[in-house]
This record gives sequence, structure tokens and C-alpha cells, in this order.
Amino acid sequence: MKSLMISILLFAFAQTAQAAPVLLNEGQSKKLYNALAVFGLRTPHPADYQTREWAKPVICARDVAMGGVTYTCLLHDEFHNVNVQKSGMAAKNIYLALKAVNGADCEGSRCISRSTDVKCIYYWPNKQRPPERRYLCAIEPISAAVE
Repeated sequence: MKSLMISILLFAFAQTAQAAPVLLNEGQSKKLYNALAVFGLRTPHPADYQTREWAKPVICARDVAMGGVTYTCLLHDEFHNVNVQKSGMAAKNIYLALKAVNGADCEGSRCISRSTDVKCIYYWPNKQRPPERRYLCAIEPISAAVE
């Protein structure tokens, strides 16, 4: 079951990616999934017992001004075909996840971290076939999209 879940996510990336996506662990995936949910990305797929959140691209900024730090993310929700921008703790969690995979470009008091593709899946409880992992997220390395 675990290999099937990972295969589905990797296949979704294989349509455009040139490098393998970075799979996050369960804790990191849960944090990123919940942060993306704040942006309104949840799309239920009852037939598959899962909810998907796919964003492409994702750009986040960390700004330091007047002793305070603010985080803002802009992303495109693939399923609803809309751009969404938010600030706050959810944006910080997304920024930190992207930075862990792709680093950040900093200039002065502003740092930008981005990815061309972020995909998360939450598997619903299923008593007949419980998933080995409930949360599974992957982030495309930025080098995969750069030629």
C-alpha cells in the first residue's frame, strides 16, 4: 500500500519533472498539508479515500522589517484554477518546507523560496485497508525545472 501511494505521487510529478521530487516524512507532510489547507486547496476524492492539495507554482517570501518577520506565499491551486495569496503562520510553514528542499534566495532583508510543484495527499481512515501513512507530500526540487 505504501509503495502504491508513493508511486501515485511520483507519477503525478513525472508528467513534467526532470528530477525526482523530495518526499517529506509523515510529520513534515502533515504540517505542509495543514498549511496548504489554510489556502483552501483541499479537493476530496472519495473514490480513492483521499484529499489532494496540488499547487503549481509556489512562491514564498520572508521579510524582516522593524524588528518583525512576516511570511507571505502566493500559489496557484491546480484543482480550482485560482491564485491564492496569504500571510501568517501557514505561509511560514510552507516557506520553511520549501526552504528545506530548495533553499532561499536572499537580498537584503527579503528571502524568497519557491518550487514549481508541491503535491500533498491525505488518506482517509479506512478500516478495511488502513494506510501506512496518512499524510504524504512531495516538493519538486527547483533544479528540476531549470534548464
